[in-house]
Amino acid sequence: MLSLESIEADVSIREFLTHLVGHNMKLSIPNCRLDFLNASASLHVNGGLMVHQLETLLNVSDRLYL
Repeated sequence: MLSLESIEADVSIREFLTHLVGHNMKLSIPNCRLDFLNASASLHVNGGLMVHQLETLLNVSDRLYL
């Protein structure tokens, strides 16, 4: 499950997301972003912190949507 805690603690999640972005997104496109649809984390108090953590890790703008 993707959460603030799992992003910080689970190396395999960080590696998966880094690989996903690095191999499937054209980072040279302006306003490139990664959207998480139907993300229950968007309702959680740590949702904003999770987005910040993902943006720092992946160097792209991230959004959580329910």
